[in-house]
Amino acid sequence: MVLHDRTRGGAELSSYAVLVAPIISVGLSHYFLDEVISFTMLIGMVLILLSMLISFIGKTR
Repeated sequence: MVLHDRTRGGAELSSYAVLVAPIISVGLSHYFLDEVISFTMLIGMVLILLSMLISFIGKTR
């Protein structure tokens, strides 16, 4: 069975959305609810962004 580019793109976009969702929720809670971003939250966000960067670099090769 051959997968078309559209199905692969949809799967990739949904996986990126799952990765970005915690970053967005922390940002919204910080902005609207005045929640303090802890060091562990910051490290987690950096690790999520690094994993996305690694996947983008791997996709371009």
